[in-house]
Amino acid sequence: MPSVVTAAPRTVSTFGLGQATGRPGVKAAAGGSRIMERKRSLLTVGIMTDKLSDRLSAYQTYLDLSTRLSPVTKSIYLDALRRFIKHVKDCALADLSPAVLLEWHGRMAKAKLAYTTAQQRRAALKKFLIYLEEFEESDQAAKLVRALDRLQVPGDKRPKREPYSLRDIDILRLLARAGTHVITGGRDVAVIHFLWATGVRRAEVATLMLDDVDLEERIATVVGKGNKERVVIFDEACQHSLDLWLQDREESWPKKEGVETFFINLLGNPLTPFTVSQIVRTCVSEAGMRGKVWTHLFRHSRLTRLLDNGMAIQDVAKLAGHSNINTTARYHHAEEGRLKDIYDRATAEGQSSTKEPK
Repeated sequence: MPSVVTAAPRTVSTFGLGQATGRPGVKAAAGGSRIMERKRSLLTVGIMTDKLSDRLSAYQTYLDLSTRLSPVTKSIYLDALRRFIKHVKDCALADLSPAVLLEWHGRMAKAKLAYTTAQQRRAALKKFLIYLEEFEESDQAAKLVRALDRLQVPGDKRPKREPYSLRDIDILRLLARAGTHVITGGRDVAVIHFLWATGVRRAEVATLMLDDVDLEERIATVVGKGNKERVVIFDEACQHSLDLWLQDREESWPKKEGVETFFINLLGNPLTPFTVSQIVRTCVSEAGMRGKVWTHLFRHSRLTRLLDNGMAIQDVAKLAGHSNINTTARYHHAEEGRLKDIYDRATAEGQSSTKEPK
């Protein structure tokens, strides 16, 4: 690892809101400028040294107030950033260099991290550097962003695997096992049914509120990534399970003041995303199902089936909460074989109609 030279102490800054500091790249506040206004509105004014770790609190405020990242993604980014800061021994920004980034990439490659993990850590660092470039007007951060873009993500991309989707028989087996749970059976059946019928994320199940579900209309309003609301639809079988769960919740489960989530645990508290995953894992294990079955596979299977049965990709994207239709297109692979057959037949018919009569 290239040696990290400790920088001489510099004058502290109040995020550029007061007088200019002696740090290169930090300019005096310009009255009425867009950047300074954003600093005033987004960041808590405080004392900051030149160490990377001293910027984490303000950076977390920035993530909370000015980005649309999900809580899980924010947590992953902050954890990855703390790992990087520990790796460079919490040096000053001015002491970071392209050579240090290159060594860091080499260290990840040597550790044989999964491609997605390395990509995640790189994305976390890049977002932090972009933040420093904008909010501290740091030329050094801008230089490091350009250097990071020139480095290839270490590791090999995972080979494309044949997609696997849950079948109706799989869901029936999971529901049968969930129904045998003496105390939590009604809730667990409803959770499995809701995941399967709607294709929602596990966090959207955990944060579903009582007022968000309209059983009569068979619709629910969920809050997805970036706090974006959308409406999802469920079938009559799911409607029945949800209705039974509500009756069970009202009659037998503990009531806790202020808790209005649709699904709760045995203490009357809201479920967590982890608990939703735990419910699925327990049912999978008890059903003796082979292969990896996790909560997101319900979403994958539902979206794939909707596309495979002819629903327009724009409509599927709306139900899935995808702002970019290319994200939904990833689920289109399951019907590639069927589309090829249709294409071959259509092409053959077209060729036969254009042949000259003998």
